Amino acid sequence: MAMVKAMEIRMKAALRYWWRGTFVPAGTRGQITVVGNYYERHWSSNLAHAIAEFYLTHWQWCFSAVFAVTGLVIAALKL
Repeated sequence: MAMVKAMEIRMKAALRYWWRGTFVPAGTRGQITVVGNYYERHWSSNLAHAIAEFYLTHWQWCFSAVFAVTGLVIAALKL
């Protein structure tokens, strides 16, 4: 049981690290001077953030669109 709990903690930490990204302190990167600290995310994390932001902004019609498409699929299968 303790091994499962340790794996769960490591998995949560890995997921948190993937979601936030790698911390990049302020400084100079090549020819660009960075003013503040920021996190550099993996492309899949950027995609997940974009999907989450889209859902949080447009959740009202997302539900109705899913219900409408589900109804159309059920109606098409009944024919």
